[in-house]
Amino acid sequence: LHGDVTEVPTEAVPEHDLLTAGFPCQSFSRTGEIGGLFAAENEHVLLPAAALLEAVVGASVHNADELARAGGVPPTCRLLRRCAGALSRESGAVAEPRARLLPHLLRTLRHAAASDDCAAALTRDADAIGALGDVVRAMHCRQLPGVLDAAVGAAAALCARRPAQLALASAGALWPAVHLLAIYDFTLDTG
Repeated sequence: LHGDVTEVPTEAVPEHDLLTAGFPCQSFSRTGEIGGLFAAENEHVLLPAAALLEAVVGASVHNADELARAGGVPPTCRLLRRCAGALSRESGAVAEPRARLLPHLLRTLRHAAASDDCAAALTRDADAIGALGDVVRAMHCRQLPGVLDAAVGAAAALCARRPAQLALASAGALWPAVHLLAIYDFTLDTG
């Protein structure tokens, strides 16, 4: 462990392909201002991490299986819940870090649904079951098209799994889906 990372000599950093670290603790420090995990100054760390998680889980069902085996489904769902919990039907602030983070997490959930292990974890853990309800909540955010699109994709993938179907139905997924179908323009461009 090192105190100030800026004082670590370059030679002390081992050769690596990808170097990762924990998120910055400044916003949680008792000596400074406490901005929290979703403070604007943390977005430069959170967005790339969420995009990397989405890309890795989406690259192969084996990666999704590994996410489940490593116990990564519940923490991913907890993060998704914290992001979705801040949204409402009136949310329109695309500048809000959670609104930009949420589509990555919803697409990660969509990719994870292809894994039997992840699908099982999504219906076992309380946070994961709650996250299915938050998928439905995100389906109500028509004013945030990226969030809505990712939520519909996650719900569609999760509907391939019987236990997830029941959880989504219990959370009320049918009504926003019917509403979206009713307002969707099915006109095809033949030009």
